[in-house]
Amino acid sequence: MALEKKADYGKTQAKFTLATDIACNAPAFVVVSRAKGQGKYQPVYKSEAKGSMAGRITWNQILIDTDTLCDADNFCEIFFQVFQFNDNGSGNHKKLA
Repeated sequence: MALEKKADYGKTQAKFTLATDIACNAPAFVVVSRAKGQGKYQPVYKSEAKGSMAGRITWNQILIDTDTLCDADNFCEIFFQVFQFNDNGSGNHKKLA
């Protein structure tokens, strides 16, 4: 994770590159969550669905304001989940990782 200053308002952003080698025959998306107590997580970011290239999916640049990501807690646990996108309208996406 890298930190960058935003051009507007001088806020700091966390910058991630995320790659996965999960076998996936459909587009996938990533959800980033922060810890909100013992065993509880609050989603703070959801990416666009992305197709896989020979089983490897890479999200090159995920930018999240640090206020949103960790709420001034520098030791906040961050949790990443990858889901296979299901476009049948059910909202039931398959958890891959």
